[in-house]
Amino acid sequence: MKKWTTHVAGLAATLMLSSVLPTPAFAESPPAQPTAETQIVTETTGAAYLKEDAALLQTADSTTVIQQLPAGTTLKTLGTDGDFTRVSWQEGTAYVATNALTQTAPVFQKQATLMSKSPLSLVASPFDSTVVTILPAYQRIDTYGTFDTFTRLKWNEQYVYVSTTQLEQLPKLVGTRYAKRATSLFVEPKTTSAKSAVTQNQAFETFGTIGTFTRVATKTG
Repeated sequence: MKKWTTHVAGLAATLMLSSVLPTPAFAESPPAQPTAETQIVTETTGAAYLKEDAALLQTADSTTVIQQLPAGTTLKTLGTDGDFTRVSWQEGTAYVATNALTQTAPVFQKQATLMSKSPLSLVASPFDSTVVTILPAYQRIDTYGTFDTFTRLKWNEQYVYVSTTQLEQLPKLVGTRYAKRATSLFVEPKTTSAKSAVTQNQAFETFGTIGTFTRVATKTG
């Protein structure tokens, strides 16, 4: 009985001791820090324009070129890293040389006047196929330089782009002729195209013929 009593007393003491000991404190883990791969950039510094054609890079210390961008491209800037500026691009970020950027929208000089040989589908950027507007064929088009396979135009006070293959040189001036009777002026060499009235003896500078039609210059193209 003495052995049993000692065991029970020891058990009671153990239980009593456990009930009064403080709960051990566990050190809190420090909050996880974002890695370079997962860090989300929230800094926004505004918009800037490319003042010259420039390469869009994958990282600031990389020579990996995502693609070339034309002068005049508007970019959302997200801060700088050395000699490069971080910009928003598609679903992520990329980099361009800071010295290629300007806060002022560039103005391009007119270089040539060409003619549209088919209806022109104008897009805001060579990398955006969204059509801004469509211009009819056989229009005189002022151009403001080229980028890759595109030609820069000006429409509604903004620069837009069109495939260079849709343009051709202006025909040579043949001479001045006069309408011998009241007739119609067509935007394309077919009678179903939009038209405007021509009065008798109205003068036109002519630029050759297309079938049974004579190409003439107008104030709009």
